[in-house]
Amino acid sequence: MADTVDEAIDAAGEKDRNMGWHVRYMDLDLNHEMLSRECATEEQALEEAWRLAQQKGKEITAIEGPDEETVPMEEVQAWFDKRRR
Repeated sequence: MADTVDEAIDAAGEKDRNMGWHVRYMDLDLNHEMLSRECATEEQALEEAWRLAQQKGKEITAIEGPDEETVPMEEVQAWFDKRRR
């Protein structure tokens, strides 16, 4: 059991991050980093990143998965390039 509220929040946040895939992106209009809805698979996260990247003022910064796994931005860019064809 957590000793403090901060530890409880950190533990809950850590649990949430380990469950699915998320896209981190900058909302340039808000000048704030945002987190997408949870995606079940890496492929769904790439699709979500693509959808976000098509919107004006959205810049993808990372795709993060379970257990702190990340998709390298080079791989994301290659996926985007393939999608454009």
